[in-house]
Amino acid sequence: YHKVDFQVLFANGTEYGGRFDLQHGGRESDGATLEAHVHSFALCHAGRRRPPHVSAQAYQYMLQTIGAEAQAFYAGILDTCDLGPEPPPPLVEAPPSVTREAGIRYPVFLTRAVWERYVKVPVGVIAQDETGRLWDILWMYRCHAQRVQGSVVKFSLLVRNDNVRPHRVQLQAVCGPGDTPEPVITIRCPEEG
Repeated sequence: YHKVDFQVLFANGTEYGGRFDLQHGGRESDGATLEAHVHSFALCHAGRRRPPHVSAQAYQYMLQTIGAEAQAFYAGILDTCDLGPEPPPPLVEAPPSVTREAGIRYPVFLTRAVWERYVKVPVGVIAQDETGRLWDILWMYRCHAQRVQGSVVKFSLLVRNDNVRPHRVQLQAVCGPGDTPEPVITIRCPEEG
């Protein structure tokens, strides 16, 4: 990937600059476009959306560190500039009760792509539910993680996205620190790595 600096000049004269980790296709590794990146960054720094991988305590500390003036700047961008619809969070947190039940002790996040392709039930597909599909992913991760050393675990599972038969999909999980020293597990598609 390539890190690129960018500068945005909004129609109202507000300027905003930053850095974007450009992947093939003009998207970040989590699939976000530059527009979604700017929107999510402004939501976070205005104090309106805590990133899912950041604890509430760490988020409050971050907001205190950047200060009220910076928060007001980002709130101004959100309130006066057309950034389009609010983007969905790039990561979806698996409910802690489900991860604990699967025997996983660290927080687990799934990329939006994994959630949309393999947890969310496609329209018209019968005898499937999100909880069961999420459980299958977490359980297969746990089974493979017990046999692997290292921070990356590659695993596969069968997923049924139609009413015919299941297909084998490949996923990978990365365990590492989030914005706090506590380990976080992120499950993603291989092309997102």
